[in-house]
Amino acid sequence: MALLDWPITSGPNGWEGPSVPLRLDVVAGFTPLPSNQSAITLIEAFIAGRIHSLWLGGPTGGGKSVLLDTVTQVFRNNDVPVRHESALSFARLLSSPYDDHANHSVLILDDFQDVRLHPRQAAAITNHLEHRVRRGLPTIVGDTVRRPLPSASLPLMTRWERIWLPVPQGEERERLVQHMAGLMRLHLDPVLVKIIAYRMGGNHRAIAGALQRLAVDSGDWRGRGRTLTACARLMPLISIGTEWDPRDAFAEGVERALSHLGEQERQNWVAWSLLRGARFVECDVAAYLDRDPGEVFLMAQSAVVHLSKRSADKRWTLVKQRVFDLISREIGS
Repeated sequence: MALLDWPITSGPNGWEGPSVPLRLDVVAGFTPLPSNQSAITLIEAFIAGRIHSLWLGGPTGGGKSVLLDTVTQVFRNNDVPVRHESALSFARLLSSPYDDHANHSVLILDDFQDVRLHPRQAAAITNHLEHRVRRGLPTIVGDTVRRPLPSASLPLMTRWERIWLPVPQGEERERLVQHMAGLMRLHLDPVLVKIIAYRMGGNHRAIAGALQRLAVDSGDWRGRGRTLTACARLMPLISIGTEWDPRDAFAEGVERALSHLGEQERQNWVAWSLLRGARFVECDVAAYLDRDPGEVFLMAQSAVVHLSKRSADKRWTLVKQRVFDLISREIGS
């Protein structure tokens, strides 16, 4: 079955599990990938009550928090008492007489790495986890680490099952983008999927932020024009951690499509294509052309001032096609 798509008939300490199949991977946003299939198998076993202590480790942005949210939603949707919060917050509450930290069947702790910086809280949570492990109470600990080894502060380490969740790479990033876009009801051009997957950089959270940035404007980003506008919307994110610059494709596209024009006219059309065609913000256009923002505005106006709307649209269509084709070839689409 697919992730979380199975009935659970019993669980630890007598609680009753789900009575109908579920598809919480779709609701909560976790993306099944070849690299996380073993993680899904162990999560299934945990929810079915066959595993009681589970360590979930991986680097930042691998989807650990999303997976823990998914598991939490399974239990809550089936009226199973579950507590899900950061490990440090939970550790601080252990000393509070007003917090009934023992009154829950399932405990899910995220960001366990933060506890290591606080010796007192680390000791308290270690004692509490040892109590749960010995009693066989279902517990998951999410831990951001660089190596697939659980923290030495975990008690009774041999009793923990271990999951390593790597950051998606290669084609898995495409699948991740497509799945997350589907959850947000975004329709992306295949070229745009590759741009976000391969040219934007960053991890799972960076991809989520990029998609949310697009979702604010529209749900449909298919076709040449919408893809180029998406590059403008994502420019602040694309420029972080990558050497790829979509504005280079605009400069080259104008050079090829409007080679019959003079150099200054072509520069004006680069400004127009970026500012008016794809709707880059003025500061991004000015920085690229090494001009003052006000001058960029005048350059864009000069590009079309003597043209009819039909002639301007025709030129933009030629440029748009060239730019889109250049980007498509550059990313291997």
